Amino acid sequence: KGKILAGHAEMIRCAAISPDGHYAATVGFGGSLCQWSLPDGTLTGTGNAALGNITCLSFSPDSTALVLGTDDGKIWLIRAGDSVPITTLEGHSGPVTCMGCWVTVKPQYLFHTVDKAVPTT
Repeated sequence: KGKILAGHAEMIRCAAISPDGHYAATVGFGGSLCQWSLPDGTLTGTGNAALGNITCLSFSPDSTALVLGTDDGKIWLIRAGDSVPITTLEGHSGPVTCMGCWVTVKPQYLFHTVDKAVPTT
C-alpha cells in the first residue's frame, strides 16, 4: 500500500525519485524542498532558505546528489537525503526552469532557463 509523503504547506511543482529508488524529492510552488526515504516514508531533508526559490530538480545518476534550479539563475548540487549543499553553479541571467541528468562517460546535466541558454556541464 502506498504512503502519503507529507511535508509541504503548498502545492507541489515537481517531483523526482532517485535512480536507486531510495529517495523521493519534491519542490513546492513556494520554492521549498522536501526529501524522503522511500523504504519508510521518513522526511529526511528540507530545502535551506539560503538556496533560494527552487524551481526544478533532478537526481544525479548515482543517486547521491540532487541538482536544483532556482529562480535567481543558480544551480545547486546538494546531498541526497539530508540536503547539505555541495556546490553552486552560477551564470544564468534568468530562472532555471527545468533540468535533466544522464550518464555518458561522466554524469552530464542539461538545464533550461528563460535567458534562452541551454548550457550543459
